[in-house]
Amino acid sequence: MKIVFTTILTVSLLLVSAQGWKPAMEGLYPLQDEALPGGFRLKFKPNGPMGRDWIYGSYFDEDSLHRCVGYRQDGRWVSLPFSGYYGNEAVGLEMWGDTLYIFGAFGSIVLDKDSSLLPETPILKYYMDSIWTSLWPVFGLKNISIKGDTMLLWANYYNPPQIIGPHIMTIDNGTTWSCPYSIRHPTDTSFGYGFGAISKFKIFENGDILTLNNRSPSGDVFRGVSRWDGNQWHPYGNGIRGGRVEDFEFYNGDLIISGSFDMQSSPLNPGNGIARWDGNQWQQLSTGILEGNVVDIFVHDSLLFAHLILGNNAFHQFGDVKIANLAAWDGQKWCGTNLSYPLGLSPHSVGFANDTLYGVFRYNSIVNGDLVTYLNYFDGDYVNGPNAICSSYSGISIEEEKGLGISVFPLPADNSIKVSFHSQNHSILKYQIFDLNGQMLEKGNLEKGTIDVSRLGSGMYILGINAKDFVRFVRE
Repeated sequence: MKIVFTTILTVSLLLVSAQGWKPAMEGLYPLQDEALPGGFRLKFKPNGPMGRDWIYGSYFDEDSLHRCVGYRQDGRWVSLPFSGYYGNEAVGLEMWGDTLYIFGAFGSIVLDKDSSLLPETPILKYYMDSIWTSLWPVFGLKNISIKGDTMLLWANYYNPPQIIGPHIMTIDNGTTWSCPYSIRHPTDTSFGYGFGAISKFKIFENGDILTLNNRSPSGDVFRGVSRWDGNQWHPYGNGIRGGRVEDFEFYNGDLIISGSFDMQSSPLNPGNGIARWDGNQWQQLSTGILEGNVVDIFVHDSLLFAHLILGNNAFHQFGDVKIANLAAWDGQKWCGTNLSYPLGLSPHSVGFANDTLYGVFRYNSIVNGDLVTYLNYFDGDYVNGPNAICSSYSGISIEEEKGLGISVFPLPADNSIKVSFHSQNHSILKYQIFDLNGQMLEKGNLEKGTIDVSRLGSGMYILGINAKDFVRFVRE
């Protein structure tokens, strides 16, 4: 029995140690450092056009040819058959009809099969293993959204006397172009140039357009994210009052935004780093994400993944646990695998191919005893594996935000609320109560953890403690 027990223990330890990043450079050049001409910048598009799991951006294949688009097949990265100028970079790819459109900046494009040289273009078309360029006068392309016959680009259309930008739209396969908005954005002072540097938008099924906008004044309700319905602009709540919105996604029917905003900058912000819009108001997703900038969120296999810039923090706060760089929300809790990254090494983009998690790194190094190259896959289950940890907080709620260090009860409140602290490091405690417009209604000293709210009418309010921790509560 003793021998059998030892053997099982050894196997278990080996399985645990296998969880981590492993090289996935098949079909790629072994040196992909960003310092090289062209750099190494990749994004992922799983279950994308033609049923493939795509990578796109800027990279070198195993023959040292500069490539921009490839896909995972039979354990290798297979590039589309064109190469070119080292500054070329793909920023997106979508199917439109039966043709794959590849968007970005492409110069000196050479086809593999016949060495034909294609003219400089922001858009390549791929069909039946043939590639050709679009001759549309479009420049500075950053993003794309297609719905039915409508193609919306984040770019500039320059064909004097017609000059349009930065959002342009066509419904007739590029024959004619127009600005999608008949009314300029409320914060746009130069028609077309007030949408901010973050290049993301989306056409809804009904034709509405959602777009990010971080250049609005910090107190404007249209700052962060807004929607065009074909006739007018609509804000989402109070807007973002500090930081930036970096990305958005739809999860379980709700709009989710992420970025560097937090409730410490303003109690009017929708949460810390991540929040959801339920159709009527913002609610913080769980307890938010503290100590980082959530640069990317995406949905895969019923999970919402949040990817953060590592910054000065070795780990980021997801609920009541700390996980480095990346975690997944399952609707009830955050989960992820703790890894110890050398300073500055954490993956700067992540995504899936063949249901396997991949990460793009800036240089070779060692993580948890394993060699990490420029492109790696995660060997094991990042979310549910033996080294994964999960937060204990359960449910999407605006009623309790443990990650901020305080809880409020009862909820809904009657004539008073009690404040509970998750640590004892408190001295003089002062409170403020705000309405959802940011107007301070009451303030005072917090005595014995109880606050009289009998003077407040029914509704939702924001409680601030020492102008630092903020939590929402409801008064019946």
